[in-house]
Amino acid sequence: MSEIRIGENTLFGEGVRIYDHDHAISETGVPLKGSFLADPIVIGSNCWIGSNVLILKGVRICDGVTIGAGAVVRKSIIEPGVYVAKQLTNLSKVG
Repeated sequence: MSEIRIGENTLFGEGVRIYDHDHAISETGVPLKGSFLADPIVIGSNCWIGSNVLILKGVRICDGVTIGAGAVVRKSIIEPGVYVAKQLTNLSKVG
């Protein structure tokens, strides 16, 4: 697909998933078999990615970031620090 780069001294908990691509979807919302949209992922050095974190295409994570267990990372993180997911309270339809 695309590319995934991981910096030095970065640790991963169990069950971490990193996807550098999505299925392409038709205008009617149907996934297109064998067609993908890809974008590289870059994870910096000295990071800690907690258990069951999901990192999606195009995300860039700077050096010195800790991501708490179960988070879904869909946007880049440009400042070092600790990031945790807020508890999911409501589901909403996309599109």
